[in-house]
Amino acid sequence: MMQIPKRLMPSTMSVAAPDTKSTYGGRYLPPTTVRNVRFERKEALNPRIYQLSDGACGRIWVDAINSQGAFEVQRGSLITIGNREMVAVVCVACETYCGKVHHWEIDVK
Repeated sequence: MMQIPKRLMPSTMSVAAPDTKSTYGGRYLPPTTVRNVRFERKEALNPRIYQLSDGACGRIWVDAINSQGAFEVQRGSLITIGNREMVAVVCVACETYCGKVHHWEIDVK
């Protein structure tokens, strides 16, 4: 299976999933680091090719093999890349023809 090349995935992200066991909203679990991801702002994406979720400010690509620590990010997770903090609006698993996850696309706001 062909992966997204690491040279196209220059960023590292921190992901803090919502704490579903907390009785208070806005609580998050300790963050997990995922290396070799790509973030593109909405303005840099071609609107004819990429349809973002309503209100999304950009998209993050996470490769199933080349992104170290990759996993499916839960909606509502707090994501930090550099000094930019965002919230996951939707996470879509893009699969290969044999049903294995190739990469995830995460719309963030």
